[in-house]
Amino acid sequence: MKIGFFTDGYLPQKNGVATSVAEYAQGLQKKGHSVTIIAPKYPRFKDKKNNVIRLSSINYKKSIGVRLAVYLPEKAFRELLKLDFDVIHGHGDGPVTMLGWIIAKQKNIPFILSHHTFWNKYTHYLPAGILIRPRMVEKFTQLFANSCNAIISPSNMSKKELESYGVSKPITVIHHGLDLSNYQKGDTQFLRKKLKIANNHKILLYVGRLGKEKSVDLLLHAFKKVQQQSPHVSLVVIGDGPQKQDLQHLAKTLGIAQNTYFIGEIEYSKIPSVFHSADIFVFASKTETLGKVILEAMAAGLPTVTLNIAPFKELLTNNKEGILVSSNPTAFAKGITTLVQDDVLRKSMGENARRKADQFSIEHAVKKIEDIYVKLYELRKKRRITYIISRVRDFIDVEFR
Repeated sequence: MKIGFFTDGYLPQKNGVATSVAEYAQGLQKKGHSVTIIAPKYPRFKDKKNNVIRLSSINYKKSIGVRLAVYLPEKAFRELLKLDFDVIHGHGDGPVTMLGWIIAKQKNIPFILSHHTFWNKYTHYLPAGILIRPRMVEKFTQLFANSCNAIISPSNMSKKELESYGVSKPITVIHHGLDLSNYQKGDTQFLRKKLKIANNHKILLYVGRLGKEKSVDLLLHAFKKVQQQSPHVSLVVIGDGPQKQDLQHLAKTLGIAQNTYFIGEIEYSKIPSVFHSADIFVFASKTETLGKVILEAMAAGLPTVTLNIAPFKELLTNNKEGILVSSNPTAFAKGITTLVQDDVLRKSMGENARRKADQFSIEHAVKKIEDIYVKLYELRKKRRITYIISRVRDFIDVEFR
């Protein structure tokens, strides 16, 4: 099949949407499909593969590395309009995804929407965030989703939330898939060598954007409490974002800066070594549709301490692959300290996490996505045949009546 991925989030962005799109495209290509990725252009970034079409873009939020595509009559745009797809798959709700939807409607091509982000929880990033309220975003999501042929949600919780907006189109839950082979090995000393962390220190790890919605400040307050009971612990924070300086200042204010490392973004190929060289993964975001970064930690054999909320309960069983806690520093610190002080329990949960991650392979996810494509493609063919037959009958009735 000829598949068009229209995505507002893609490389060189370092987030779950960008990596998922790249991995799904690769997985579908391995199964013999042709996948063309349409994404915003990023200055000084060159794609290694020739199946990517980049549209001119403007810098929307430099602090979070987001660019928005613009519709210009450039060569890439003109060439895109000439392409013929069997299905179009939109990843997001921005200009590129909307362009895919427009093309699908004009050419009568099935359009599938993957819902990756609860935008109603991100209105603080909008320039008119004071005027654009969460309910307005929910209403747009409802109208857009109901105009699609199929919707994919990464979790049951995400599906229920979409339904609460009034989305009535069928929603298929497909958990994010991982190329598990990428996480089987890694340099177990990577972080210690890079940051000169003592061997007797346990390493807590956070990977993600440093934005308000990720609640990294909660992790810092919890880490202060952890250090009061277990001083030989370090916290490594990987990622960048608008709150980085504020968080660094908070670490100094709390007196934990000496053992808290903000090291910015890291080359994607090094991420498996980052996970393999840590002891515990910590994550406090309340806005995830699933939490792909937790899956990455699990695949590398890390136990996770995170919030006891719906999407994470689809990944982790409390006290088996990790510890689920309430949203306050004391509870978070207690969960972390439990694993820091019990080597046997920590390693056991890590092994459980590694085994559980096998359920979330990229191959499994791609097969489910492919099934949706085939179903819609076959339905489109039947409708075309029915249409042709009806036109032939109309012709016969007119000419030979």
